[in-house]
Amino acid sequence: MPLTPAERLEAEHSLTAEALGMSEGVFDRRLVLWEEVAGERTDATESQRQAHVASLALGAWIAYLLGQADKFRSEGQITVEQDILGRVALLREQQGAAQAQAGLVAPAANGPVTANPAPIFEPWGVG
Repeated sequence: MPLTPAERLEAEHSLTAEALGMSEGVFDRRLVLWEEVAGERTDATESQRQAHVASLALGAWIAYLLGQADKFRSEGQITVEQDILGRVALLREQQGAAQAQAGLVAPAANGPVTANPAPIFEPWGVG
């Protein structure tokens, strides 16, 4: 029996309504929206759609945690804020992996990335 989207998010990412600070009803409505967005990609496979839903859900979790970090920063609880931002960094890695699996972004290059070592400077015509 296949997992529901909510069960999959909980199993793979420990993401629940409680983790997002939502009621079950709001979380269920949000899941429907994420599934509709992922379903708009008619060329995507089912596993890509599931990864797309996970990417959207992780983005919502990141946004929620950033709001919490801002709250703790304003209250002067820097250690709690730093802990939350550490969790956000881990979630961003998971989100990037989900986006790559969904085919939303190109996989990261394995080799070194280079920039132009000699940028071109031209006058802007300001005199």
